[in-house]
This record gives sequence, C-alpha cells and structure tokens, in this order.
Amino acid sequence: MNMSPNQVFLLDGAGALLTAFLTGVILTYFHPLFGMPVEKCYVLGAVAVIFSIYSFSCAIQLKKKHAPFLKFIAITNGIYCLITTGFVIYYFSELSTLGVIYFVVETLVVAFVIALEWRVANQLSTVNYQS
Repeated sequence: MNMSPNQVFLLDGAGALLTAFLTGVILTYFHPLFGMPVEKCYVLGAVAVIFSIYSFSCAIQLKKKHAPFLKFIAITNGIYCLITTGFVIYYFSELSTLGVIYFVVETLVVAFVIALEWRVANQLSTVNYQS
C-alpha cells in the first residue's frame, strides 16, 4: 500500500478522532459494558484529540520534510499503546470481555498505523538522502 505522507497524516488524524469518540464518549456512556474507569477513558480520549490535531495540522501545513513528523507521531502512538496496555493490565479485573477485546483491537489497529507511519517516513528519508 503506497500512501503519501499527507494521506498517512489524514489517516492518523481520522483514526485518532474515532478513538477519541469511542473512548471519550461510547466507553464512558456504556461504562458497565466495558469496565474501564471513566476517568481513564477521558484521559485516553483527550490524548487522542491532541494526536488528531497534530496529524491534521501536519497534513495541512507540511509541504516537505515529513519524515521526522511521521516518526514523532509513530513514537507517540507507541507510547499511547503502552499506556493503554498498562491501563488494561492494571484494571483487568474490572474490564469485561468486551472491554478487553476493544482495547486489544484498538492497540492492533494503532500498531498497524505505527508500522505504516514508520515505513513511509523511512522511504522519505531514503529518497531525501539519495537526492
């Protein structure tokens, strides 16, 4: 799958918005179905909003030198996954099966996006290095 850096930023921004909605609205509203403490869902949702703003801003404003910005969002997405995993481990006894499934699937999707961001950033670095 060949994507431009702007497409990757747009994908990341849209995914972060979806995550913000799911964790900050759906998981909190249906808390008994998922089990993650509401405050933790709000934290994850707020971080996702910040990531979304960052990615959409990069898509709109960057004209060149995308690689470091892609690597930055890939690293921060990785940290987000680690924090989410920490929450899942810490609150595991409170989570429902649906809650565990949600966070595992979210982490796998974000891991795919991280790999895509890193691959595109490395391709850009190689192209820029050879030019």
